[in-house]
Amino acid sequence: MEMRIFVPINHLTMNRFTQFIILLSLHLTSMFIVLACSSEKEAELKEWEELVNETPKEALDKAEQLSLQFVHANKHAQMKFALLKYKAEDKCYIPHKSDSLIKQICDYFEQNGSYREKMETYYYMGSTYRDMGDNPLSITWYHQAGGIAESSNLTHEDSIVLSYIYSQMADLYYRIGSEQDAYRYIMKYYDIQHAMGIDDMATHADVGRMANCMDSID
Repeated sequence: MEMRIFVPINHLTMNRFTQFIILLSLHLTSMFIVLACSSEKEAELKEWEELVNETPKEALDKAEQLSLQFVHANKHAQMKFALLKYKAEDKCYIPHKSDSLIKQICDYFEQNGSYREKMETYYYMGSTYRDMGDNPLSITWYHQAGGIAESSNLTHEDSIVLSYIYSQMADLYYRIGSEQDAYRYIMKYYDIQHAMGIDDMATHADVGRMANCMDSID
């Protein structure tokens, strides 16, 4: 007759195993919730970015209410929101009187940003110092923004940003009396705008102004 040996179940081991399963389930559930929230925040940021690009005033009107949704978001989403709000303010010609916020944004995206996020951050560093009247420092940051753009494979939107960088640099060089540099950068601005078919009366007016400056030098 075959003998069967029954091994008693260790209740302590069973309890530990049950606890492990419960903790694992809670961890996985939390992870799925975080991922779902993250995806939702990314979608909201993308939608708001389109609004910032198309109607910045409307985007700013919604900024305060939208900011409440990002209080508990991850660091990247919070900093992206801050960058987009800064962008909307700049597009609405709201002058920046301090560099404290843009420095925080810049510090983060220098370590964690894509090339586009770095380019835009450097651009708004330049815009901030332009508003604060520090033209040489503003030019330095615009140079850095342009350097990133020039070393990257540019999308349509990136090319537009690069043309704006050149336009800002042309204006700043004009302000400090460096007319030849001003004319060189306004022509870079024009070349991009013309190649993309988006040059308009304002584009030609800017080029004409710089050309007149060069004529007066001659």
